[in-house]
Amino acid sequence: MAWRAKTFLLMCALFSLGFLVLQGYVRIDVGRFSNGRVAFLKAAQFRVPKRKSGNDNMIAHARLRRPMSDFFPNDGAELYESSTSSPSLGMMQHIHDERIRKLKSACASSAELRITEVKKANLTELYYSRAHNFAYCKVPKSGSTFWMNVFMLLTRGENITNSLSRMSRMEIHDTTRSLRVNPVTILQENIPTVVVARNPYARLFSAYIDKVYLPLFWEQFSSMNGTKTLPWINKTATREFLRHMPGPIAGRLLRYKDQLIAQGLIVHRNVTVRIQPVCANNATFGDFLTFIVNLVKLNVPLETHWAPISHLCRPCRMNTFKVVKQESFAADVEYTLNSVGLNISNYEWLRSSLNEKLVENTVPGIVAVVDSRLKLNHIKICINDSETAKRLWKTFQIQGFISDKSEVPKRFNEVDFVFNATDVTNDVLDAVRTLPLSTTESQRQRRRYLVNAFKEVSERTLEAILNIYRLDFNLFGYPTKPPT
Repeated sequence: MAWRAKTFLLMCALFSLGFLVLQGYVRIDVGRFSNGRVAFLKAAQFRVPKRKSGNDNMIAHARLRRPMSDFFPNDGAELYESSTSSPSLGMMQHIHDERIRKLKSACASSAELRITEVKKANLTELYYSRAHNFAYCKVPKSGSTFWMNVFMLLTRGENITNSLSRMSRMEIHDTTRSLRVNPVTILQENIPTVVVARNPYARLFSAYIDKVYLPLFWEQFSSMNGTKTLPWINKTATREFLRHMPGPIAGRLLRYKDQLIAQGLIVHRNVTVRIQPVCANNATFGDFLTFIVNLVKLNVPLETHWAPISHLCRPCRMNTFKVVKQESFAADVEYTLNSVGLNISNYEWLRSSLNEKLVENTVPGIVAVVDSRLKLNHIKICINDSETAKRLWKTFQIQGFISDKSEVPKRFNEVDFVFNATDVTNDVLDAVRTLPLSTTESQRQRRRYLVNAFKEVSERTLEAILNIYRLDFNLFGYPTKPPT
């Protein structure tokens, strides 16, 4: 009978502990031994959960706290928590140590593949903070705009935050160009470098939505299925403006500068160039992936927004000391900056951009970029203001900002609709506040769009994409199976 009593008491204790965990009164840290097989209980910490405020459903809180399964969905043997609080410092250290260990192991096992891939590589921009002695390898479509804000603040101080909040994404990236450093210096001096990783499938879909579905990079897609090229037009602009335009214009301009001057096409600061408008209104995600596959077959270097991260950063050659993952961006960034002696809580605007005011600080910049593109003649002849506004609305739904239940504003469909950045921004933010999405709802909505997009892609194309990005999958530990 004694053993039955003991069993009963043990079951009661476990039941009580489980109840306290679910209610948030107990936090349990669970880990694994180095072999990744045996789990053990590290600690049980009793705490009183914070009282929820009445604004918990507002967008400021909707993306602030996420379940740990969402923080680290692809990190295998890394620690996790049973509560929904932020990861502990010890847990974060273990997670990042594991990432570096796996990266080094993958670098060693992928040596032959790396030799082949490095021939296609085009190193991206690198930024260095002398005060904190770390570098950042810029990876577009993986939080690069946020990192540009970080380096702006590190070099110019907190006083620049008012300017940053009013700058478009294009302006932020243009302004930070002067902060770049020579990659050779980073390699030779073995500077600790931060590399940001993202699931290649998600990054490709994000690039398609941002650069093809929205008319931001249409000039580059003249050879892509689903596009239409129009007769050439002449464009007069400043050389500084053309230098930052997407596409091959800037390169040709600098290369043939003398010939252009001889032909009278460069007059003082103004430049006249011929542009062939490309309308990509009907280009699908499958068309975009096929476009990438065809470029690789021709040995054409891929544009940085969709080039493999292993091409841009060469994490096996650099002194990669932190791998920040897009899937756990906020927690990773805060831990990484703290590890180099930068307390993010001292930078209010930066902290709020990363957490509470993610949507409010993101939406205006995206709208501003789209608005600037609509002012270009070779874009306006392809797509009108109404269609652009509706595509932008759908983009924010795909990103999980606006609920799918929120209808497009009726005025977007009016014949005389004029795209105004301020008005469109207000429309978007009003929709986010009126029908806010919880973190889980936002993630499910984003996931649904991602899965549906890959359903329309052929097996042949998916296989080719896997081969192109195989090194990224290997180095950063992402599953090679397309989203389902």
